[in-house]
Amino acid sequence: VTGVQTCALPIYCLGCHDAKEGDTLGAISMIMDISDIRDSGLSSVLSVGIVAIIILILIQFVVNGFINPYIMLFDSIKTVMEKAQNGNYGNKVVTTNSKESQEVALWINNLLEKLQKVFKEMESKIDIFLTHKEKDKKTPPASGPGSGPGAVC
Repeated sequence: VTGVQTCALPIYCLGCHDAKEGDTLGAISMIMDISDIRDSGLSSVLSVGIVAIIILILIQFVVNGFINPYIMLFDSIKTVMEKAQNGNYGNKVVTTNSKESQEVALWINNLLEKLQKVFKEMESKIDIFLTHKEKDKKTPPASGPGSGPGAVC
């Protein structure tokens, strides 16, 4: 049969075709232009990608704003402690804007000042002690009864 056959309503295909129910009588080939759907999908993916990159950049700036002051504080503490380990207690920890880091810097700076003060006092007392020892070595022992070469203790 050539051409298109139409059936009267209601459509009952098995009435016009010699086939059993469930048999395949033919196939339909459809060609559709989906370039507009593809373009829409690509633009959506591109838009989401750009928004994601912008959000990541903003997150990086926010996180750096919170973390950098603490990194600077830790670097300052590291530098001061390295110098203190070598005997230089006069350096101070550099403070940042946050209240917590200012408190930590203040505690460390106070501790270093106390250590410097204690070590200076110890040094002066040791100098006094060594100076008296030197004087005692230079001063001959007092001679008196029982202090000669033949003295008996």
